[in-house]
Amino acid sequence: MRPPDDFAASEPDQPTQRGSRLVVVLLGLIVVGGLAAAPMVWPADGQDRSTLALFFGRFHPLILHFPIALLALVPVLEVGGLFSRGRHLWASVGFVLWLATFSSILATLLGWLLAWAGGYSGDLVNAHMWSGCTLSLTSMLAALLRRTLVTRGWWSPGFLYPPTLVAALALLGWTAHQGGQLTHGEKYLEEHMPAPLRAWLGLPPVEKRSKPATARKATAETAVEAARGSFATAEITFFEDRIMPAMDRTCVTCHNPNKVKGGLRMDTFAELMKGGDSGPTIVPGDAAASELYRRITLPHDDEEFMPSGGKKPLSADETRWIELWIEAGASEIAGLSAFGEAPPKPVVAEVVLQAPDYRDRIAVLQAWEKTWGLRLVPVSQTATDGLIVRTASAPSRCTDDALAALAPLADLIVDAELARTAVTDRGLAAIAAWTNLRRLDLTQTAVTSSGLSAIAPLTRLELLNLTATGVQEAGLESFRARTDLKLYVEHAPAGAR
Repeated sequence: MRPPDDFAASEPDQPTQRGSRLVVVLLGLIVVGGLAAAPMVWPADGQDRSTLALFFGRFHPLILHFPIALLALVPVLEVGGLFSRGRHLWASVGFVLWLATFSSILATLLGWLLAWAGGYSGDLVNAHMWSGCTLSLTSMLAALLRRTLVTRGWWSPGFLYPPTLVAALALLGWTAHQGGQLTHGEKYLEEHMPAPLRAWLGLPPVEKRSKPATARKATAETAVEAARGSFATAEITFFEDRIMPAMDRTCVTCHNPNKVKGGLRMDTFAELMKGGDSGPTIVPGDAAASELYRRITLPHDDEEFMPSGGKKPLSADETRWIELWIEAGASEIAGLSAFGEAPPKPVVAEVVLQAPDYRDRIAVLQAWEKTWGLRLVPVSQTATDGLIVRTASAPSRCTDDALAALAPLADLIVDAELARTAVTDRGLAAIAAWTNLRRLDLTQTAVTSSGLSAIAPLTRLELLNLTATGVQEAGLESFRARTDLKLYVEHAPAGAR
């Protein structure tokens, strides 16, 4: 990188300027040094302290976005300045880099106040603070090295500026990642990571419950039961089945080994029973005397209400489960049968598979498209969402024979756009095999009432458009009786059902 001549000349390195910069650097080093010492002298040990310090500390999430944006902007300006039309951008890089440094120092200071006064502790909290301090120092060093590079050229310590800037950007990413883990949980970033990237990073694959190839629907309850095995003899405990899942959802994010708020961990039974800075969290046999139960039953606008920070609170049933569990002695091993009066778990909505995975039949799909000049389009990027038969580009090519040729793909089709095609009653006989069909548009086709009976057994059909066809009212009786079907026919109002 060689700065433009006019830029270098426009910023002479006068003694007074050097003195001013030296003062700024010394002040910055004092601030960063003090900031680095703060976690050692006044560590974040899980104690709640000054409300004024906590007030300022809570500005940390707001301020931290400034160094993120500004540091990310620096390499953009540097690269832009390499081109003749962007040479003027170089003049602003130094200012942006110093602004990023000072905002980084401020964000780190506020972050320390938040941890120190807000009752936070843990390895991840401390690591995040040290990362912030290191980022501030590295950003300042990058700003100084860039100034040296501009005024003295590459044959000076300024040649270290590019790697230092890269290091600052890497630290920025790492520090932001740690902050995300503190806020959303340790596995927030990797939860939905693609399998190839997980393998490349050396992360273990995500365990998925297998589904039978012939299954059309399954509930979370049956999946859990299958995982446990049909011949399991040990009874599931109430703590495992009801209490711990509720804690995981609402409490463990702030009370885990890496983020111990209020000196309390809630990630295991032993840690939960140990309690925190406010004393015992659970008093077995006495819910009213238990700090956990008191906190979760406070008014939601009370500053001691848990979970804090606007997180979704426990449901009424979950609160009742905790109350019953504590009153019964807060046992880790008591089975579900001992809590017959507990509210049942909510019914889990059905997870309905649209269709089987089409990818193992992709060759058949492509062959059909090539033969008939029509299209089969996936509903979405999810391979089990099914296929759509698209004919609008060449409706005349869609004949009864074309539909019959789809027999090997029959269970993959969930939507058929057959308007203005040459389909007749014979084609309806082929459509009758499309067991996962949800939507069928037969507008302006030659189908009749006599052929319509063939598709009556399609129980998953949700929409049927028969506008401008030869279907008579007598042939619609069985379809009109279905409350789950939207039926469109000529002379009937749109969306009649």
